[in-house]
Amino acid sequence: MFDALISGSGVNGAALALLLDQAGFNIKVIDHHPIDLSESPRTVTLNLQSLQLLEKIGIEIPSTPINNIEVRDAVGSGKITFHASDITENELARTVYFADLTEALNTRIKTIVSDSISEEISTGADKISVECKDGDICNARLLIASDAKLKPIKQFFALSDPKDYQQQAATFIVHSENMDTSTATQVFYNKDIFALMPIHDRENPQGNNFSVVWSLDIQEVNLQTYVLQHLPRLENILGTKLHILSEIESFPLKSFTTNKYHAERACLIGDAAHIIHPMAGQGLNLGLADCSTLFAEITKANESGIGIGSSQVLKKYEIKRKVFNDSMVKGVDRIHALFQSDNIYMRLIRNNGLTLVNRIEPLKRFFIKSAEGIFGI
Repeated sequence: MFDALISGSGVNGAALALLLDQAGFNIKVIDHHPIDLSESPRTVTLNLQSLQLLEKIGIEIPSTPINNIEVRDAVGSGKITFHASDITENELARTVYFADLTEALNTRIKTIVSDSISEEISTGADKISVECKDGDICNARLLIASDAKLKPIKQFFALSDPKDYQQQAATFIVHSENMDTSTATQVFYNKDIFALMPIHDRENPQGNNFSVVWSLDIQEVNLQTYVLQHLPRLENILGTKLHILSEIESFPLKSFTTNKYHAERACLIGDAAHIIHPMAGQGLNLGLADCSTLFAEITKANESGIGIGSSQVLKKYEIKRKVFNDSMVKGVDRIHALFQSDNIYMRLIRNNGLTLVNRIEPLKRFFIKSAEGIFGI
């Protein structure tokens, strides 16, 4: 019998698997055949807490530091600027290619099985049993789900469907000659949210390249055409020319939180428990914080002779993560709603609000530390 069975070999599932493996737990990771991400332009921004976790499990991949963050409302003059020095750090975060991170994690996992869970998940007095589609039955003291797309997982935890923003995001890599490569920029323009994060060129580390995540208030449209037609207006706002270097990928925008993070001998982490709008750049960071907290509770319980799949252990994990994650998801939802409003008074509120936060240093520090995960781990 395994100590833990992890469903999903994405970043969160893989990171937790490596933490548990290093601590001597007997684990198994179940997932479909991995998707080839080698040519994907997708990037992720890792905060300081996430970087510390990856360092702990020995993951080293090329990354680009972000020392400053600038958020502005293109319709007015409202702006917030965050600096690493505001919280006495050398940097605020680092940007990495998602493919690099996924490959680095998965190549380290020795117990990954290309399979999937079938309809059967059952619990006993001291175990949880999962039937895989190849007919194998795996028994474990604890089931950890990092992906809620599977029907058996959704049914076992009674999960609802995510909230659909009825929007999509485009992501691609661009080159700029004159933008500061230590600064991440986010622009709210009408109902679009345009974010630029510095990212290294895989072939030319000195290149002035940026990863774009562009949240669009559109659904059924030729994305390539839309980007090419509307990119000039963002170039005018930013005062630079942006040359597209990669394919343009897209993904739907959704939001989700679940009522409970655990069921009998099972728990949820990452996207299985919460999905957040990408404007905050915190989705993966919240998931890695889940991993860190759950790992701490599991190891403490094991040292104390308490069953790692007991409700006592899983409830502690839920208490430490759910309130913080829910507040982040709902807070971003409110900010998203504010910037989607066409009401002139709401525009004044958001414009003045950005300016006010920028002038109050303690409030700025609070926002930075919240985003960094300092509160909530």
